[in-house]
Amino acid sequence: MTEVVIKNSDFLAKLEDIRTTLFSLESFGDNIHDFFDPSDAKWLGKYYTSDEYLVEVKSRSHDLGWPAEHFSHPMGRVATDNPSIFKDFYESVKYGFAEELGAAANALFNYYPPGGFVGWHNNWNAAAHQMLFTWSETGDGYFKYQDTETSDIVTILDVKGWQARHYRFDRDKNKRCWHAAYTSCKRITLAYKFSLDNSLILDDLLEEIEYTI
Repeated sequence: MTEVVIKNSDFLAKLEDIRTTLFSLESFGDNIHDFFDPSDAKWLGKYYTSDEYLVEVKSRSHDLGWPAEHFSHPMGRVATDNPSIFKDFYESVKYGFAEELGAAANALFNYYPPGGFVGWHNNWNAAAHQMLFTWSETGDGYFKYQDTETSDIVTILDVKGWQARHYRFDRDKNKRCWHAAYTSCKRITLAYKFSLDNSLILDDLLEEIEYTI
């Protein structure tokens, strides 16, 4: 997992436009449904992202790839439930911003309320280079992953504002990157996929993001 410093003020402004537009949309946070699983997910997010719970997840006979435990607002579901308010905006982020980045697809666009989280998973079912952008209201949250070489669990604390990181998610059982995230404040996560066969587009994007203007 590689952290990326967002130095390009123009690129940061594009991310900020997504955030401010989302929070300005009518009824956001009022008339959208919570999506969580299992039934206690609203209260036990820290447990489902804990080091000890990773051991339990990895002991399961079937590795789903996607997270079995979560509490968030997937914006695709929000747009489906409230198309007149959210559909155009959601599609601009899912398709328009993906095209602007040169990405093959948008893998995730989630809003996490305070207490929101995504439990341990490894994305083997969606193998690709992925670029992740995260916004945190106050920085009161974290992203965790297990290093594939040392097996150490690394915790990266959120910061107020935007952060970025990238990683190659792999189907190979020995190279799968287990990761999870939790927040005590409002949080947005965007993830975009780039082909495993061609990392040049991602390299160009990283150069743009880290270019100071």
